[in-house]
Amino acid sequence: MSHKVEVTIRRLVVVPLGCGLHHDYPNLKVRIGSHAWTFRCDIFSPRVGTYLPSAIVPVKDGGAYLSRCLDSLLEQVVCSKFVIELSLFDDGSSDNTSSIIKLYKSKFLEKGINVIIGSSEHSKGVGFAKNSCVRQCSGSVLIFCDADDISAKHRFISLYNVLHNALRPDLTLVGSRFERIPSESTSRYTQWANSLNNKQIYNQVFTSYGPSMIAPTWCMSKKLYDKIGGFHEREPVGYPEDLRFFYDALKIGADFVKIEESLVTYRYHPKCTSLYVTEKMIWKMRIAMFEELVLSKWKKFMIWGAGKIGKKFYRSLSNENRLKVTAFCDIDVKKLYCGRYEYFVPGQRRVLATVPIIPLNEVVAPIAICLRMDFLDCNEIMMMIARYCIRRVVCPQLMLWRGLAARVPDVKVRFKNRGETLEAMGKIGQSLYEVVVNADLPIDGYGACEGTLACCTCHVILQSEHYKRLPLPVEEELDLLDLAPEATDFSRLGCQIKLTEEDLPGVEVIVPSEIRDARAND
Repeated sequence: MSHKVEVTIRRLVVVPLGCGLHHDYPNLKVRIGSHAWTFRCDIFSPRVGTYLPSAIVPVKDGGAYLSRCLDSLLEQVVCSKFVIELSLFDDGSSDNTSSIIKLYKSKFLEKGINVIIGSSEHSKGVGFAKNSCVRQCSGSVLIFCDADDISAKHRFISLYNVLHNALRPDLTLVGSRFERIPSESTSRYTQWANSLNNKQIYNQVFTSYGPSMIAPTWCMSKKLYDKIGGFHEREPVGYPEDLRFFYDALKIGADFVKIEESLVTYRYHPKCTSLYVTEKMIWKMRIAMFEELVLSKWKKFMIWGAGKIGKKFYRSLSNENRLKVTAFCDIDVKKLYCGRYEYFVPGQRRVLATVPIIPLNEVVAPIAICLRMDFLDCNEIMMMIARYCIRRVVCPQLMLWRGLAARVPDVKVRFKNRGETLEAMGKIGQSLYEVVVNADLPIDGYGACEGTLACCTCHVILQSEHYKRLPLPVEEELDLLDLAPEATDFSRLGCQIKLTEEDLPGVEVIVPSEIRDARAND
């Protein structure tokens, strides 16, 4: 049933659209004296007539950058098909943010732009602030604007045109390319994110520490936001609410469309909220979503990459999904010589699972690619796999990794441990830590962190010739060696020392008499 309202106006006032009347009164009748007009208020459909875009601007302590953000919104090029509304929410600012908001409110009203302002006495987090902006606005379309970013003059009209012409506007998340301030900040990430096309946005959703279409460029219908359920309000600080929202959009089958022009200048500064989100939190979320969206559909799979990332991925899986892993595949001859990866019970030496490491010509799909790609194109990686497998098929004269590995002799490792000599045989490619664990040598506290570079209990002292032929230690290893008792100029961590052909027929190392667990606190 349509509702009608009669409004008597003594003085004609032009009221900007976005006052919220269309929520309660689908039909609005205005009478002035003996004249009457009836306005249909169903014109806010994304498919018919006029959009009402709401600029969503959550802010906390944004005094340094907010003015430039709001200036860019005042300068937006609009058309007759839509009217802008501004929704601001101050999430417990302690600087001059509130005074800037008051100043700019009058500027927006002068241009006929409705302004809605909300605030919270205490900060409740980015997710809460974004949701508060949406709850108080009237728009059928939401355009997200970080308070420290700058929108191009034609940003809103460009987003409007793309969303309006989308196949499913109510299920489409639109974004764009972006620029950075300062221009050199996160240059590799910027280049990678800007290079992705619409297909690659889907293909690479699990390769980055954030959404493959970045949140400061987003535009969507209010219906899509409602279907997803808004942003997560779990913690005030340190929760990747944009990544969670992006994954939730994936779960409901949303379409992702990126405009191939830069519409946002994305600012980097020391107080960026993204800097408070830990890699550990993001990794945990990525694994959980990968298990839910991908592995739940696979009965078994292989992992390409038997290095640190692949092994970390394997260890992070649930018990159910670890059982689905049939093999690691790799092209590193040392890993293929080793031939297997052994998963240990945390804190114990007992092997819980042994997973073979195979060459790529033995790979069977599906595959989870776990490589430090440095923002390379996934399609390029897949082509490299295909070319490698083809070469292995058409060139049988190439080295057969497994046959060669069987002919390579083991390395004898002698550990001088508190006056006693302990011997064990190790394979090429194994670390000294793995040699000790596999042979169950009685060396106290050895490898308490399971070779994850979190302790120095696998500290050994090498012979000078052995030390000189090893690759230089990474910074994390050097930091732990600083904590190691009895460290010398030839000290290394056993988990970082891989056996090579140069070690044949054997090597000798000294285990310090004092072992201390110096694991880093998580």
